[in-house]
This record gives sequence, structure tokens and C-alpha cells, in this order.
Amino acid sequence: MDLRAELDALPQWRLGVERWVEVELILDRLASALTRADREAVREAANLLALTGPVRVTRIGAGHLPPPDEVMERRAVLEHVLVEPDPVATPDDDR
Repeated sequence: MDLRAELDALPQWRLGVERWVEVELILDRLASALTRADREAVREAANLLALTGPVRVTRIGAGHLPPPDEVMERRAVLEHVLVEPDPVATPDDDR
């Protein structure tokens, strides 16, 4: 799972209001995990974000909306953090 790819795709997502609330909470978890340099928590939150994203088949009239401003702000902060040296990398990482 490529976290940066998910964050890059997020502006094109169209979800219902409830799903955007879930995405916002996941982005908060992800930010917290990055702050703590908790590699496993980052991986779990990133996978959860991917699973929460849009599905290919949606109901007609499902009321899907673009990302709210709050989600886009959290995304921007995370992208900034991810541009910096990897906070959860170790010298032994095989990247």
C-alpha cells in the first residue's frame, strides 16, 4: 500500500458525508502515528485509509461529495510531513 499514492488520489474521491468523517479520523490517526514514529500504526492507518476510499460501484443518487476542507487541510499537513525525512524509517530499511 502506497500512502503517498492514496493521499495524491484523495482529492478525486467522492464519498458520502459519513465516510468523509471516517477519513478525517483516519488521517488524524495517521498524523499521530507519524508523530510517534510508530511504523505499525502508520501501516494500519494507511491500510484503513485505502479500504475507506471509494468503491467502483455506487448507487445512483448516493450523494457522494468531494473532500471537505478539513480533510484537504489534514492531507496537506500529512503530505508536508511525508516530504521530510521518513520519521519511521530506520537505517536498516531496504527502500
